[in-house]
Amino acid sequence: MGRFLFLFYALVFFSFGSQAREAVVSDSTKVDRMYLVWNDDSLLRDSLQMKKVISYYRESKYMDECVEDGLVKHLLSVEKLSRFKKGDEGRFMFLFNDPHFEPSETRSVAAISFQGDDALADLINEVRYITLNTKFNPLINAEFMPAFNGGYSGMMKYLNEKVTLSRDADATDTCGAVVLGFIVDKDGSVKDLKILENCNEVLDKEAYRLVKSMPKWQTGKRAGASVPVFVVLQLIFKM
Repeated sequence: MGRFLFLFYALVFFSFGSQAREAVVSDSTKVDRMYLVWNDDSLLRDSLQMKKVISYYRESKYMDECVEDGLVKHLLSVEKLSRFKKGDEGRFMFLFNDPHFEPSETRSVAAISFQGDDALADLINEVRYITLNTKFNPLINAEFMPAFNGGYSGMMKYLNEKVTLSRDADATDTCGAVVLGFIVDKDGSVKDLKILENCNEVLDKEAYRLVKSMPKWQTGKRAGASVPVFVVLQLIFKM
């Protein structure tokens, strides 16, 4: 009888743990679920306290630099991406002056898309480590990479037509850019969307909403078949 009860409770615990891990990875409209790291969600905090679940991952590089009170503060691999930073307006001016747009058109959102970058392989490892989801294994390269319908110009048109931010100077004082990671799934839908590097609550929510509501992409393909591909997108807001 005792052995039966032990097996029953072990099964319940394992089932609950699996659901908890899945809950951390999946999309949600709740604010605390938008972020992959550095939030107050207890499931994520508890999962981070389970050490060396993925034994081959170099956990030690996190402990000194990126973890505080059991929570990961930021993802190291995001730092390797050549993304827009405050003060880089001249360097990335093309983002707001796309030649496919009329010069008189008001531009308030731009984007940098990272696909096939070597840093994404490390980033996927970090996602696996943080979420304890060993099945998170999308491609970073494919024979044909996923693309927003209409290409870069189509994405800019979508973003600038759909953005709903008010002209609040406080919203962009500190940064003005949000980095998001997601999978373009085999049916072209955006899946497992998370904010990898935040700015502030106003821009975080709007960036998440814009990407979450994107129409289906053209899928990535390998050997003629559609495959899930990991994409990192930085949205830059110019008010």
